[in-house]
Amino acid sequence: MNNSDVNGAIAVSHIGVSIRYAISIGLVAILTVAVAVGHYYAIDKQKTSAMVINLSGRQRMLSQRAALFSLRLINSPGLQEKEDIRRELFAIADRMEKTHNGFLRGDKELGLSGNLSAESLAIFLESPVNLDAQMKRYVEMIRKIATSPENPLDGGGDTPRRTR
Repeated sequence: MNNSDVNGAIAVSHIGVSIRYAISIGLVAILTVAVAVGHYYAIDKQKTSAMVINLSGRQRMLSQRAALFSLRLINSPGLQEKEDIRRELFAIADRMEKTHNGFLRGDKELGLSGNLSAESLAIFLESPVNLDAQMKRYVEMIRKIATSPENPLDGGGDTPRRTR
């Protein structure tokens, strides 16, 4: 084997190593990008889940506030205080309705897509839960209490009553 054959073999060997090295670096880069994209989508999904959990908790808090303000409305002696409470009840009803509709149809301001799973949609729209109908009735009752006469829970007429 002469000197030029050895130099040619070394050159081919270096080219083979360089190609393998470039392929390896390229695969590492592709895998790094794939992992980053996967993490991005996982974090985005977690943010959405956290937003839904947060808004669900707020709905619970608002339902409790509605009950509290309804009792305050009954027990409040002053007309101005009653008017303030009525305004707060309307505000609670509006917030609850907006969030509920956001869960169902989406709301960019609230960060809700409205893309419910089949299981979630069944909870909202089908028996036995039918959360949509329950929420609409509850919001309607809050508004009725806010617009009812002096003592909205005295049992007269078509005033709201406790339901199951």
